[in-house]
Amino acid sequence: MQSRILVTLLAAGAAGLISCRDVAPSKPMASIDGDDWAEAVAVQLPPTVPYDANGRIERHFRDRTGTVFSIVALGDGHGGPPSKIFGFENGRIRYVVKPKYDRRTGGWVRTKSHVTVFDSLGHKSREADSNNEPAGIRSLEAPADVVTANLIDISACFSEWLAYAAASGALAAASSALTAAISACILDPFACGAVESASVAFAAALSAWNAALDRLLACQSSPGGGTRSGTKVLKFDGSIEDIDPTMANSIDVYVDQSLVEQPL
Repeated sequence: MQSRILVTLLAAGAAGLISCRDVAPSKPMASIDGDDWAEAVAVQLPPTVPYDANGRIERHFRDRTGTVFSIVALGDGHGGPPSKIFGFENGRIRYVVKPKYDRRTGGWVRTKSHVTVFDSLGHKSREADSNNEPAGIRSLEAPADVVTANLIDISACFSEWLAYAAASGALAAASSALTAAISACILDPFACGAVESASVAFAAALSAWNAALDRLLACQSSPGGGTRSGTKVLKFDGSIEDIDPTMANSIDVYVDQSLVEQPL
């Protein structure tokens, strides 16, 4: 009976809120420390974010598999950082981010987030809190650079989109693996050891995804940040196409309904 209670508590805890903190590297650079890291290394949005006329940044990218990745960032009405960020795949919700930004020299840095992850069917999978402290922001920089170092920008924000798509796939896989580990733990107490490793892998994938998202938003907010229309899709070959009207409508309906249920 006691083992059954222990298994239930372990599975419930892992399935609930996961607080993710990035691990600082073992050998930090001596020349930069404390909050200086956030300003020197972290990805920043400009002081005034250039939202579209509808107060949003909505952009789309089609990869080689035909999957259309979409991001929608809602403005605060004053040109400040986004108050909510949505991530879609083929018009279906996959991520919702409630961010907290701090003002830094030259712009805005996302320091905390509440992220809701959805499965491929659009069902809520799990929620997690991310806390990008200065030391953690530093640790995210190298992996993100490695991802994009050998990519050729055939269009504005092209490498950022490729990195975001890859990070989204990795996060989806890590989330599914964690779900499977928790389910196995509930059925078999001897399988519960996999929950911890799956939780660590999910936290790492979430950190990498957050870094890729920040880089993509920063690029789309820059003066040369690609197409400025939420009705156009950047393709993997650098060309531009119109977004499918049904897909665009699905995205708009979800975002609008979210605002009705939870006003900013």
